[in-house]
Amino acid sequence: MQKSEFKQSLLVKHYEDTTFAALEANNGAPRPQFLYRQLGVEEATGGAYDAHVIKGVPGSKPPIAEHKHTELDFLFVYVLKGWMSFHYHGHGEHRLKAGDCHIIPPGLSHTVTGWSEDVEILEITAPGHYKTIDTVNGVEVAPATA
Repeated sequence: MQKSEFKQSLLVKHYEDTTFAALEANNGAPRPQFLYRQLGVEEATGGAYDAHVIKGVPGSKPPIAEHKHTELDFLFVYVLKGWMSFHYHGHGEHRLKAGDCHIIPPGLSHTVTGWSEDVEILEITAPGHYKTIDTVNGVEVAPATA
């Protein structure tokens, strides 16, 4: 395997040095259902990667409308606590519980259909920023709104 060309810096991030905060989706749309704890990976890798912990906002309601991510090489989710359900276009509904994970290939339309009040997930992406586009039955309709 060929060695990556990007530069990395040492990253040591302590829990007490971070907080969960509201964050907009990659297209600038608000995501009021979730809070994000940025881990500093984007800065340490010059944007080649990102990693953050996402937790649900108590009382928030699903779904997150069908959408797909483009200009993305890798999206990995590992459920740390609780559960989260996804519908993957052409692949059906799957509920991921603590200890489960998924990789969503670039361009695969999906909907976040539900989550537990205590959900926490680790999400790792490459690159750190990518586009999100709304879809209906897998077909692009517009830039995502959620």
